[in-house]
Amino acid sequence: MTDSGPEHDPSAIRPDKPGNGERSPVDQEALRRVRRLILVSALASITSIFLPPVGLVLGVVTAVVAWRWRSALKTPGLTKMTTGMVVFGASFAIVIGTVGSVFAAMFASEISDYTNCQTGANTHIAQDKCWTELTDAINDRLPGLGG
Repeated sequence: MTDSGPEHDPSAIRPDKPGNGERSPVDQEALRRVRRLILVSALASITSIFLPPVGLVLGVVTAVVAWRWRSALKTPGLTKMTTGMVVFGASFAIVIGTVGSVFAAMFASEISDYTNCQTGANTHIAQDKCWTELTDAINDRLPGLGG
């Protein structure tokens, strides 16, 4: 008795049996959704570093969409790492976006003063003075931070 037929060949694709290489259109759509979620999650994470409020919004949108598409995240063939990437990216974007937004709101006047100072600073000495004024202003608001 030989194992030469397609029923014994593990690499053979048999459309009559689910899970043997052929994916249904529903699974393909779920995989597309997960890929989109991973992309938006990565975009949210990167954006939250440079533009915290925008990253925060994208992180929340990613989390909401991931919750609504949670059945797509349970698609057979996806590893827990794939789902973890979406959850981590959304969480990272939310945390960094929140911290960055709170920081920007708390120190808006100091940052504005620094920006105005830098506009008129034509030398390295003047720029260093602006930086010193900014750090002194932040240290005055947060005395336990240093200085």
